[in-house]
Amino acid sequence: GGISRYLLDLCPALKERGHVVTIAGERGVEHDAFMQAGISWIDVPSKGGYFDLRRCASMLREHSFDVVHAHYRRAALVGRMLRRPLLFTLHLTGIPMSRWHRMMSDFGDHTHAPSQAAKRWLMDEARLTEDLITVIPHGPNPRKFSLASNDDQRAAHEQLGIDQHATVAAYVGRFDEPKNEGWIVDVANRCPE
Repeated sequence: GGISRYLLDLCPALKERGHVVTIAGERGVEHDAFMQAGISWIDVPSKGGYFDLRRCASMLREHSFDVVHAHYRRAALVGRMLRRPLLFTLHLTGIPMSRWHRMMSDFGDHTHAPSQAAKRWLMDEARLTEDLITVIPHGPNPRKFSLASNDDQRAAHEQLGIDQHATVAAYVGRFDEPKNEGWIVDVANRCPE
């Protein structure tokens, strides 16, 4: 899924900067990609109730960590049990924040938000203060996806039968309410003709 793809870009970048990176969780469809990227993996249960999360934290205490980076509420709760600095990355706004959900939510010692809208949600709904949030937009890895040259763009327009002066926008992702794919239409409509 999307978080695995995000981590498959983030982890090697952190390793290149000299950090030791380990993923802890249940194996998913992208597990082989993590192994091929040389990312250390610790198999721990990430589903179940409170006692399962405590067991997960107990298993992780056997390892040495300086910082825990969590991407889900359950992972954040486990991270808090490890008593290490906790960074939380918010991947989805609009998650339930009833009194019960708020009690079971830990957005870390600092929270990474991928957009200004996510930052606003964290402040309004999760009640975090602005100083605890850093906005770092997600984006494509420029090493994998370089910008097309003007010649490449002209050739693509010609191949697709699109007027050379037309504004072209692309969206890659699933069509789902939280993805807000409609933004690309809004952006395209604001572009000068």
